[in-house]
Amino acid sequence: MKIRFNNIYCLIVANLIIIAALIFILKPSWQIGGDGYGYYIYLRSLVFDRNFDFTNEYQQFDKLYGANMSANITSAGKAANLFSVGPSILWSPFFAVAYAVEKNWRLADRRHELEGFGPPYQIAIFFAALFYFIWGLALTYLSLKDLFNKRIAVAASSIIWLISPLIFYLIYEPSMSHVFSFFALSGLFYFCLKYKNNLNPKEYLVLGFWLGLAMLIRWQNIMVIIFPLYILFSNRLMFFGNKIKSFLYFILTGLIIFLPQLLMWRYLFGRFVLMPQGHDFFNWSNPQFFNFLFSGYHGLLSWQPLLALCLLGLILYFRRQKSLVFVLLLILLGQIYINSATVDWMGGRSFGARRMSDYIFIFAIGLAFILDYLKHKKKRFLNRFVYLILILGIGWNLLLMVSSARGLLPLDKPITINQMLNAQKETVLSLMNIKN
Repeated sequence: MKIRFNNIYCLIVANLIIIAALIFILKPSWQIGGDGYGYYIYLRSLVFDRNFDFTNEYQQFDKLYGANMSANITSAGKAANLFSVGPSILWSPFFAVAYAVEKNWRLADRRHELEGFGPPYQIAIFFAALFYFIWGLALTYLSLKDLFNKRIAVAASSIIWLISPLIFYLIYEPSMSHVFSFFALSGLFYFCLKYKNNLNPKEYLVLGFWLGLAMLIRWQNIMVIIFPLYILFSNRLMFFGNKIKSFLYFILTGLIIFLPQLLMWRYLFGRFVLMPQGHDFFNWSNPQFFNFLFSGYHGLLSWQPLLALCLLGLILYFRRQKSLVFVLLLILLGQIYINSATVDWMGGRSFGARRMSDYIFIFAIGLAFILDYLKHKKKRFLNRFVYLILILGIGWNLLLMVSSARGLLPLDKPITINQMLNAQKETVLSLMNIKN
């Protein structure tokens, strides 16, 4: 227990130092905008307006960004909200602190006409994202520790977020849902591994909670149901009656946790289950697989190429953990299919394939296997070379992130490798000038 605590402590402290250094150097502005606005207004409207009528919030959004969100009215006559309620629920304790601060100090906010969007709330949202991110990172470490040794688990869980799109949504856009989804999915993965050989049906209450939470944050996460169901029905030691009981515990708990979203859909749209964006949002017969993976328009592997190394490691790990890797690859391929079949498969003004950043715990397994394999083979040169590549990859992703945030790299159209390199060069020169 002492060793585990020390490893988690070092992991948390080291990553907090990295995050603090990035914030100190980059000085990001945490505006509640874009998709984050949609996630946030559930909480803001409930507290300040005592309702779920988003008309005034959308009118403010339209003035700030030149949009026309207030015209989106549902068949039930309500102002539509296409986003999930989960992030608002997770934000609520941090929101309460911001509310108390603003009421006591009366801080002015000239940008927004409505209360609830000022600096205290922006800062609170960041600290909420940071809190859940650290928990997600710790759960990822604990999962990797069960599969590899502690040092490999610390290294892989510390590196993976730095080479993925998730870093952008923690540092620059914490009001997006991706950090919270990463937390929930990492929790589900950890407890699935923990209970994989357990015969107690009550453990599936816990798995149902984590699945329901993951769906409450991003409903497309329903696909991860494959993992706990596989564990349940592949357990040869559990009696059939206990399997049925466990299944019912699991499904009912997941539905109870997901209930706020079902009730909100019923209130806003008049139906308990629907696709808020409309059926035309998906083109299931023509998914853009190649573009989603390799396009200059936020391609998963073209923007964050080291994730390809992680995928290779996951495939190689199949020899050691066939059933586990098969299920994880099935989940990963399913998410690639879902996201590549959307009309906006590029994710709008996205930093890389942002919708896949929720699943970096899967990529972390592949990375951990690569590091573990090289260590056991005692190939020092190759081991050092891979770590050098990882360091360069972290540098690539950091410069790409800063270039995007500062407008040196357009996020609303496809870009080339030359554009990436030129933007990164300008970013380096800019940072050096600031330093001097």
